[in-house]
Amino acid sequence: PGSSAERWDPRSRPLQEGETLDYDSSAYILNHSMRVEWPCLSFDILRDGWGNERVRFPLTAAIVTGTQAAKRDRNQVMV
Repeated sequence: PGSSAERWDPRSRPLQEGETLDYDSSAYILNHSMRVEWPCLSFDILRDGWGNERVRFPLTAAIVTGTQAAKRDRNQVMV
């Protein structure tokens, strides 16, 4: 409330040449971070039966990703 920060959507307003973005946590009502030991090249959201447009807390989502470790036996799949 009272913040001029807003979420940026590249589909509705592409960055202009020389323009940069700054992270402002006040623009978001929810932010989750996950720490991984190795890079993850992609992730996917697992479907569930709880609906697509969740607007009330607590919000839930199941997300899966896999790491690309330096050694094959160090890879992980995380949900």
